[in-house]
Amino acid sequence: MNVNSTRPDWSPISTSRLRLDLIQSDRAEEWFIIRSHSETSRYQRWCPAHVIEVYWFLHCFSSRTRIRLGEWKQLGLFLNHDNRMAGDCGFIVNGSDAEIGYTWRPSISTKGMELKRYLPW
Repeated sequence: MNVNSTRPDWSPISTSRLRLDLIQSDRAEEWFIIRSHSETSRYQRWCPAHVIEVYWFLHCFSSRTRIRLGEWKQLGLFLNHDNRMAGDCGFIVNGSDAEIGYTWRPSISTKGMELKRYLPW
């Protein structure tokens, strides 16, 4: 993917089971529960202590629709069949280098076969 400062606004990406999309502020409490769970938070650099931190984070890293070089972008992973948040994916692109991280809802990530059910491969 060629990312540059003139890249168009974000458009959701979907498979038959998952949708990668912006995390809206009405999902803050759902995301807080996922991110603050002990099974997921131990692997994260950012673990919110209170839901207000999630609102701030979403405002800074998920509300803007453009993807810009050198700026962190946080997106949600949503299950198509019931629209629940399955987790999140964050990334930053710096020239030819990129860093990508993700978190899965504990009920999905602790069951390898369950997770496989949602992935396109």
